[in-house]
Amino acid sequence: MGLSMGFIKTLVLCLSLYSIVLRGSSLVILTNNTSLKAFEEGKNVNHSLIGASLLDVVTTKEKRLINTEAETSNQLESQLVSYFEEINYDQLHNNVYSSFRQNGFILFTSKDKRCTTCNYYAHNAASAFVKLLKEYKSGIPFYSFDCSSNPWYCQQELGIHTYPTFAYYNLMGEFTFFTSHTPFEVLIKFAETIRPLNNLDGKPHIDSVVRLKELESLESQYPTFFLYIHDYGSTSEDFNYLRMFSRSLAGYAPIFRSDDKNLANYYNITRLPHLMAVRNGVSFSYPAESVSSMRDPIRLCSWAAKLKYPLVPELTPEFAKTLDDDSYLAIALVNPISRHVESQDLHNIQSIGKQWVQTIRSIERNQLLNARKEWWDYVNYLKAKGYEDVPFRAAKHALPLPENNKITFVWLNAHQWKSWISDTFSIKSVPYSRFVLVHPSGLKYWDQSEDGTLLKLDQPARIINTTLSVLSIKGQPPPYNLTVSHEYFWLVQVKEFLASYQKYIWLQAGCFIFVLYWSSVKSLLYRANRSLITYLKQRSPQYLRKSI
Repeated sequence: MGLSMGFIKTLVLCLSLYSIVLRGSSLVILTNNTSLKAFEEGKNVNHSLIGASLLDVVTTKEKRLINTEAETSNQLESQLVSYFEEINYDQLHNNVYSSFRQNGFILFTSKDKRCTTCNYYAHNAASAFVKLLKEYKSGIPFYSFDCSSNPWYCQQELGIHTYPTFAYYNLMGEFTFFTSHTPFEVLIKFAETIRPLNNLDGKPHIDSVVRLKELESLESQYPTFFLYIHDYGSTSEDFNYLRMFSRSLAGYAPIFRSDDKNLANYYNITRLPHLMAVRNGVSFSYPAESVSSMRDPIRLCSWAAKLKYPLVPELTPEFAKTLDDDSYLAIALVNPISRHVESQDLHNIQSIGKQWVQTIRSIERNQLLNARKEWWDYVNYLKAKGYEDVPFRAAKHALPLPENNKITFVWLNAHQWKSWISDTFSIKSVPYSRFVLVHPSGLKYWDQSEDGTLLKLDQPARIINTTLSVLSIKGQPPPYNLTVSHEYFWLVQVKEFLASYQKYIWLQAGCFIFVLYWSSVKSLLYRANRSLITYLKQRSPQYLRKSI
């Protein structure tokens, strides 16, 4: 029989436990020298290290601030004045998302959460939300929604866990959230960019027309803006979709249009209409395959979801949700010892981000040229061999396009996130601004070049070369540090390997058990076969006649 039945039961139990471990493999553990921290499980496994830990810190801060305001709200519960229009779940979807001409604010509250400050921010005239409503209610709709009526939608779909939460929505169902301690000046600045959008409805064109001579002033005034370059062939329908697209940019970046041929030549544009995002002087074109693709608001808004930020944006929980799973992170740890130094560091960071984009574009352009050369060499080879179906064979030989690893440059305030940096990267202090390159899994990082020098902002060439090495585009990456213990890192590596080959492991385990007990299986099949033959004989007419 080989091994005992107890061993087989133990093996099956171990495989079952292994499946349970794989289902919980998205749990990542942060550690420093003394403690481990478990943070929330999410769909975006690779960047949960960044997003979830930031969300945890911010949520704790919001709760602390809200609790300090609880005493004031208790005194006002008896004097409630309704300023917001209360809507239910059906109205939220029917009224808010039914027309592209709709955009506005929603105040999310919850009666089940015993939100002591919800009444204050929703019904008191001194709250920032009510003050904003009074000033802009003539041009912007304001609603309130009780999340206790549908907590799953608020928590799972929108990611709201603290109340009250103030949000701006647009036609795409995208939300921009504001906490209860958002300054009133920030809300006003945001509302000022929203109110003119409704006034565009019914107009054939967008009024913001720019020329090439105005480009320099635009780049100095706006870190990021969008530009729609067109000709006489654009119709009112094109601008109608453009107005829909502009609502997703509200609060982030403005959009302008132009029919200046000099501006098109400046950006080397050969096909109109053309939509682009200009981020710190670097242009990013919308990949439009045809004119009809310019009329797809879902695709337009998805493309602009990341390009509406500056070239090197601040790393926030909201921005962390937009990060790609397979994108590395280049985090600039800014030490704001003074306003002047912080401003200069942010300027240097944007310059480094611009230099990186220009460098990677040059490299990928050369890679594409080499790929085209290889493809034409293959076509000439087919012609030299005398093949008659050269176009067919050449079409099957795909052009090898550049497939380099992606990296996202971001920055954060090292003083504000001091504890998070210490727990994540074991960096106790940041005496001067520097860069940290993080692997997509979040389990290892680089903060030094190959020669062991820290990646400071005053050495952009060293940062660019180290980034190229880390992405395996040029040279060898420097030695990396771990954000977790070596034991846990080894466990994760083993778990990733098992997850990749779990089908083969199950198949091998089944084959092993089958081979181990082949003699018993063969004996069982033999007895079953004999029993079947005997049964069939008893059912035969000959046996029936003999029995009679």
